[in-house]
Amino acid sequence: MPYQFNMPHGQLNIKGWERASLDYPDRAVITAILGICRFGARIGYEGHCETPMIYPNLPIAQGDEHLLSSDIAVEVEKNHFTIYPDPLQLPNHYTASPLDLIDKSHGSKRRIHHLSYHPLSVSSINSGITEHFRTISYSTITEAIKAIQVLGKNCILVKRDFETAFRHILVSPLDSPLLRFHWENTYYSELFLPFGLRTVPYLFNIFAEVFDCVTASWVMAGIDRVTILSLYQSAVYNQTKYRRLRLSCCNKPLTISQLPSSS
Repeated sequence: MPYQFNMPHGQLNIKGWERASLDYPDRAVITAILGICRFGARIGYEGHCETPMIYPNLPIAQGDEHLLSSDIAVEVEKNHFTIYPDPLQLPNHYTASPLDLIDKSHGSKRRIHHLSYHPLSVSSINSGITEHFRTISYSTITEAIKAIQVLGKNCILVKRDFETAFRHILVSPLDSPLLRFHWENTYYSELFLPFGLRTVPYLFNIFAEVFDCVTASWVMAGIDRVTILSLYQSAVYNQTKYRRLRLSCCNKPLTISQLPSSS
């Protein structure tokens, strides 16, 4: 059971989520959120890692190596990794997926964990996650525009973009060993959701739905009509998607049975 493992210190305030979500109508969603806060998120992996595999990192442009080193150092300071300093004493079946850097929209770069590597192999971490656990659909920007047209004059459009949003959510200790990598002769496991994991959009969306619903109710105390538009940029598919959230907090497009089991 998850509670038998030592959990890292997370960035999610369980008491705060409990208080803020008291009026949220779908209690199964809140139960799932609080469970993730306490025990970490299961990633939905159903494959088998029986053979150790340490993949080389993808080629990093000359001069960019320090970006990866600096990013990893910052994450170490935040206790976001389990560290294995001795490569001769790695756990059994240690599998390390490659690291890579991708460009962000404002010109900087982001570290991603290439969990779909190797593209021709069925043994990657992402290939072991079934479609059921990683399917999510968003409303389109066209639907958002139509909603604004319906709401009419004085409608307020609000956009929230969370910095490294996924990194606030713990991974279950049962799945953290699947999220390993190496850099500069040191070996690591991710303790928080990484960019590059296929179930991350769905897992984060559970928190985003409730968060937007709760904050929208606060805004509604002083404003008549509000449309909330969240911008989500997927590092995996390098696409920009939009979704519109209803202020009524009803008919939320969440399927809790779709969540990976915590057992």
